[in-house]
Amino acid sequence: MPALDPQVRSWIESVTQAQVSRADRILAGGRYGWYIDVQAADGTLHELFLQQSRDEAGDVTKSAFNSFQMEGEIYGALHPHIPVPKAWGINEELGGFLVDRVPGVAWMHPPAEPEEQLSVAQDFIRHIAKLHTLDPNDLHLPSYQPVKSAREHQLDRLAIFRTQAEANGAPIEPMLRISLEFLECNIPDYDGPVVLVQGDTGPGNLMYQDGQVTGIIDWELAHLSDPMDDVAWMCWRTVQHTFTDFAARMREYEALSGHAIDVNRVNYYRVNAFVVLCAMSSSQAGGFGLPSMTKDSGDGAERSANADSERGADGSAFAMTTLHRRMRLTALADALGIELPPRQIRGEAPPRPEYASYDALLAQMRMIVPAIGTPMATRYAKGMVRKLKHLKELSRNGQLFDGFELDNIARLLGKRPESLGKGRAALYDAAVARHISDEDYVLYHWDRLVHDEHLMQYASGSLSGRDWPTLQ
Repeated sequence: MPALDPQVRSWIESVTQAQVSRADRILAGGRYGWYIDVQAADGTLHELFLQQSRDEAGDVTKSAFNSFQMEGEIYGALHPHIPVPKAWGINEELGGFLVDRVPGVAWMHPPAEPEEQLSVAQDFIRHIAKLHTLDPNDLHLPSYQPVKSAREHQLDRLAIFRTQAEANGAPIEPMLRISLEFLECNIPDYDGPVVLVQGDTGPGNLMYQDGQVTGIIDWELAHLSDPMDDVAWMCWRTVQHTFTDFAARMREYEALSGHAIDVNRVNYYRVNAFVVLCAMSSSQAGGFGLPSMTKDSGDGAERSANADSERGADGSAFAMTTLHRRMRLTALADALGIELPPRQIRGEAPPRPEYASYDALLAQMRMIVPAIGTPMATRYAKGMVRKLKHLKELSRNGQLFDGFELDNIARLLGKRPESLGKGRAALYDAAVARHISDEDYVLYHWDRLVHDEHLMQYASGSLSGRDWPTLQ
């Protein structure tokens, strides 16, 4: 593990007037951070967290992330109202934001006991409802002024997203273009209060302990908006991490905040959330579930290559990608009024002889994983199990499903391409040139997803059954 930079250490000790006694680097929310302990001269120990910056944060031409200065304003303004960490200091030059380390654990997975799940979820809703009752004009948020209408703030954000999408001079990726055009033409007719929204709120970005929320973390996407913007993000994160009875939580939110749940506005901001994910990524298709909605050129090898590109050691990111694609497509189809066919594959190939070999390997892994001593090695082993399950299904149906996709591309293009890779590239170009309809392009990706999802169903486990939560 890397050591803490001496300049950063010196800055921390200057800010806290204490000596650094611990510095452990961790991965936190897609960017690195540090657990920092400092000890004062009187022996008092302070447990802190140092968040490292993203290079593109605060640059609207590159991403949607706020600068540390903007994030720091949020922490200072909200600390008297809802549980956010106390901020100690910001050093943009060194790329560090120092805050109190929040006790408890992050809801990446729910608490073990249903009673605690409910208690924490209800407590979180109370805090988000409180956030949405605060008038931004009464908060010290100079970087977020002036407070305008929700429509004006959304127009400003969409202009930034379009600037980012057009920055490299290439045509906008078709799914992103379809989403942006929908958002630009269908801004909700909402003239109610504008509120500060976290922008990526829900399970995963909260800490809990003993049945209560101890801290709401990660405000790098906070902005002024319609309250339903945050509700849409809660929907998204609930699919990913689960969050008790969502409709019941929304009834509690309505009663506490005074904001009625508007399904149409939530559906609008679900699409918006995925455009934000694109804005968070260096790739236009970052929110679409890479690589399957980009101009890929692999001839049937893409699915196995995708298995090797996941970031999480335990393979969860690998499995999550397929879920994100489905969420993205169902949200966009709902917004556009496109009726998606059932999630039903067209057929399967007979099991191949190597099926037995995969089963034998998986049986061996089931014995090996519990015996592994270190947490990191266990996570990698679990990731291997996911990949083996995927490769098992790929060996059976991959070639057949590639044929189905090629048939679909041939129907849309009016001629059969020489290969799947060339067909995907040609279809991408046709969508860019608007030679095929947006609906046909969305339906093509849906059909492709349904078959890819079938190949992932055993590796995905419970993720394959998750869907957008019911709002009412």
